[in-house]
Amino acid sequence: MAHASTRKGRALRAAAVTLPALALTLGGGLIAASPALASTSSTVNPLADYTDWNVVSFGDTTIHAESEGPVATAGTLTFTGTNVSFSAATPTALLTGGRVDFAGSSGTLRINSSGAIRIGDLSNADALDVDQNNAMVNTQVVAAGAGYGSTPAIASSHRQTSPVAAPGMFASTFSPAKAVAASAQVAAAATAGCGTGHIIDPAIAYGSANVNLTPGVNFWNLTAAQLSSISSITFGGSVAPSPDNPLIVNVTGSTPVTLSLTMAGARDPHGILFNLPDVTSITQGGDSIDGSILAPDAQYTKTSANLQGTAVVASAELGGSEEHYFPFTGHIDTCTQGGTVPTEPSTGSDTPSTPTNPTTPTTPTTPTTPTTPTTPTTPTTPTTPAGSTLPASSTSTPVPATTVSATTPFAALVNTGGAVASSSPASAWAITAGAGALLLAATILLVLRRRLRNGRA
Repeated sequence: MAHASTRKGRALRAAAVTLPALALTLGGGLIAASPALASTSSTVNPLADYTDWNVVSFGDTTIHAESEGPVATAGTLTFTGTNVSFSAATPTALLTGGRVDFAGSSGTLRINSSGAIRIGDLSNADALDVDQNNAMVNTQVVAAGAGYGSTPAIASSHRQTSPVAAPGMFASTFSPAKAVAASAQVAAAATAGCGTGHIIDPAIAYGSANVNLTPGVNFWNLTAAQLSSISSITFGGSVAPSPDNPLIVNVTGSTPVTLSLTMAGARDPHGILFNLPDVTSITQGGDSIDGSILAPDAQYTKTSANLQGTAVVASAELGGSEEHYFPFTGHIDTCTQGGTVPTEPSTGSDTPSTPTNPTTPTTPTTPTTPTTPTTPTTPTTPTTPAGSTLPASSTSTPVPATTVSATTPFAALVNTGGAVASSSPASAWAITAGAGALLLAATILLVLRRRLRNGRA
């Protein structure tokens, strides 16, 4: 579905750029094109969320080897007698999202710092800060009912005043999806050489690689099989790996990786990062590895030597020698390629919203048919006085009055066989004037008849 939505987004962008007239016709319903965007870059530390930690595991973790820095695990914690977090002053020294496997553990896991113990599920454990004599003591976490001083135990170097129980703390602190996104971001920058990044390609001959850096960020792209084949890395030249000139070893492919190599030459572990976005298994043996490991999908198993950096992995079994606290503090440039792209809709979705159907206009009300005016009444012919006759030429046809119906709308025109009637005051005046003319004509006729009669007499 992600590919389908991407195709839809591209189609929308093409339509927005090539069909501006249609966009205007639809009143701005399509995505409008914005001016061309220049390539932009940002500088980030991809391990910024993990600088307080030596190991972050998104699954179960077993600790057999000493860890100088804090350890966080999302799942079940199992341990043998060793130490955690004695060289890092962080608020939390040990964080478990799940429970402690006391049956599979032995000895005492000592927390040698002022950091707190946080356990997500204490249903099988007791967190104690008083002993059997009810005396206040340093905090211990033991199997439920086992009592203070029993083993296996997680023992703090101080009496913890804040709760040990911390349900949901791991989930609120770390996100596997965010770690995957960070690893993908590093891989994208490594293959594109964004910003000040330089892509280097040291030759690998008989298991050895001589690495010379340039000032700035250095990306070394390897396959998982190539990394497993390397037995020694020697840093030469005038630029050594450091936070200012970091080396990013970007590993492609999902083949299990074996880290069994030595490192020589000047280097600062704070400036080296191994990024393995698709690898699902990493086994570290041989000599120490300087640098951090970002492999959010990998089971990390350390069987010997040290890790001098931070490990962010899917699950961990920490054996062999120690995990030394050298968090990655370098930065890389990430970039977004520019070009003319459409402005995204406010919803942030590539799928356009379906327009609502237009409202069907209501049928206009048919006006009522105007009432046909009644036929005007023909005025009565005036009575001719006895003994008098009208001359033929004096006969006058009266003009019929036009009647306007009271129901005729204002200014509506009514066909009266040639006359135009209106309910306006002017029409009423015309009707009154016509009636007056008829009355005047009748009076004149009467006068004429009398004169005629007098003349005959």
